Amino acid sequence: MTHVTLIGNCHGLGIAQVMTAIGRTVTATAIVPTPDNRARLLGGDYDALFASSHRILVQPGGFQRIDGTGSGRYTPHDSDDPVAEAEAYVRQRCPAVPVARFPKILFSAFHPDFDFVRDGSGTRFDGPCGHHSALVFYAWQRGLSARAAADLFTPEVFEQVGYFDYWAAAAAYLVDEGRAADVDLEQFIPEWTARGVWMHSFNHPRLYVLADVARALMERDGLAIDAQAHAPGDDALARQTVFPVYPAIAERLGVPGGYRFQLARAPEWPEGDPPVLDLPQFIDACYAAYAGHEPGDLVCRRLDSPRYADLQRRVDRRARGSVRGTSPYDGLPDRQFWRPAMSAVPRAEVDPAPTGAITVSRDDRVATAGSCFAQHISRALTAAGFHYLVTESGHGLSADEASRRGFGVFSARFGNIYSARQLRQLFERAFGRFVPAEGAWTRADGRLVDAFRPRVEPDGFASLADLERARESHLAAVREMFEQLDVLVFTLGLTETWRSRLDGAVYPLAPGVAGGTFDPARHEFVNATVAEIVADLRQFMAGLGALNPRARLILTVSPVPLAATYEHQHVLVATAYSKAVLRVAADEVCRAERACTYFPSFEIITGPHADGRYFAADRRAVTDAGVAHVMRTFLRSVGAPRVDAVPTGVRSELADEWRRASVVVCDEETIGVTAVAVR
Repeated sequence: MTHVTLIGNCHGLGIAQVMTAIGRTVTATAIVPTPDNRARLLGGDYDALFASSHRILVQPGGFQRIDGTGSGRYTPHDSDDPVAEAEAYVRQRCPAVPVARFPKILFSAFHPDFDFVRDGSGTRFDGPCGHHSALVFYAWQRGLSARAAADLFTPEVFEQVGYFDYWAAAAAYLVDEGRAADVDLEQFIPEWTARGVWMHSFNHPRLYVLADVARALMERDGLAIDAQAHAPGDDALARQTVFPVYPAIAERLGVPGGYRFQLARAPEWPEGDPPVLDLPQFIDACYAAYAGHEPGDLVCRRLDSPRYADLQRRVDRRARGSVRGTSPYDGLPDRQFWRPAMSAVPRAEVDPAPTGAITVSRDDRVATAGSCFAQHISRALTAAGFHYLVTESGHGLSADEASRRGFGVFSARFGNIYSARQLRQLFERAFGRFVPAEGAWTRADGRLVDAFRPRVEPDGFASLADLERARESHLAAVREMFEQLDVLVFTLGLTETWRSRLDGAVYPLAPGVAGGTFDPARHEFVNATVAEIVADLRQFMAGLGALNPRARLILTVSPVPLAATYEHQHVLVATAYSKAVLRVAADEVCRAERACTYFPSFEIITGPHADGRYFAADRRAVTDAGVAHVMRTFLRSVGAPRVDAVPTGVRSELADEWRRASVVVCDEETIGVTAVAVR
């Protein structure tokens, strides 16, 4: 066996883990010379390990950071370097053991705001995430409020301080680090970039990055690699500080973005996921950490840059305007005022999506459910390269047959789920908490259909046994979906539903429309209120959260008007009521639940900026231009690459795919067809 010892920062832990996993006859140990074990290292505690090592790898000295101009290298470390100190000790005590370098993977382009703060003695001062936001520290040091600090997180400020300009300098620095260790890191940058965000923070790479570095080191040093072995899957750094890629920066880089600050794991939460803060919570936590200190007591060297002096002038101008004004609206962002956000913006560029609230990474498993409009979102996510979760795929069927039988329309073959009560009951049925009394309907041709998805099997079922077998398989797929998903996009479509008087089971269609027979003694019409929808959604989220704590919910409201109403009023009035109730309910849920976000597809299609042009001639179907506007805004809000980042050949392929997918399966249309047939 060949034993390798690595001495350096936390990167060494991951590299040693990978070397041991993929090395044919290799074991590796990593030592991080922290203040806690520095005395042990220099006191001889590791001498036996060093003497038995066949090779010792250390990182290059220093810890330099690069600003976006490429000219601002500085060292935020103390003057002493514990790694260099450890290297000198090893060379002295074990002169026969070969010593080589391994690189530090530091890359600031995804997280240019990530920085260090030190006290007057030069000792590192930790914030809530260990490290700091330069902008938040800047705001605190200059006496700005937490609200004013949040107002600095805009594209204009990022442009001012150079946050959009870090990529070239960060890449050049990384290449230099590789050269210092005789490792070609430049070859890996395009591969890593193709996978999205490859750093958890400025100095914490993802495990697959460290795995590539480990292989390169082993090849450099002639260490045998087992071609059948795989790198370990446990990314320990993913449980430490994870800085978000701010939305405006993410859009420039073509990666997912948001404002979710993950705190490093600590002893008080040994199990489960580390806590996550949104931007206001992060700012409050930073201000709490700084409380009790005078602004001059703490230092962030980056703020000496001329860019921040210019930023101070911007802040001063804004402050002078606030002093002159008497309105609380002074200084609010343009997106909160009608004229700059609506009147002065071309129709196709109106973007009411919440800033930084929606976070979906390429690794997140995204499921969709809801009304017909939800199908557009699933197709857009798939086309943009996101991980669209499908647990009931119709494996073995031709594409046409799978489509005809409802496979792949949603994440599982549950058909349209128009109401919050349907969604809640689907979850309960999947886990055996609710077994409806009436689950099968007979069609006019004698075939049976599932009352809760009456149109997914166009040929129906020959027997109740066949139906129940298909239902068991379906509910197993639904369970798998809820257990595996990271994000559920649910589109609310209707408030009007038909319910069983026997046990309260809610159906997607009234009995008699696509099977069964309407019986007033067994079935009743209901029109849900805001309170009922809020209660259903929150009960569903409580159940899903208990099952799958990482799950997040994105709510949308379908802009498609009702096909028909059972209320004794004009269908337009009924539509206005239904959409208003759904919109208010969605807002109440998202305000109450941190894991819930609202996306305004309804507003994009129906807003006055559209001039009605996002509806087809029937004034109900949404046009391709309207769908494209919604999907473009949605993908931008979750961090998908911009359209101009998609290669030309791929664009044409996606256009063909969108044309093929233009037919949306909608159970509600059956109501109108049935009504025409009756007349």
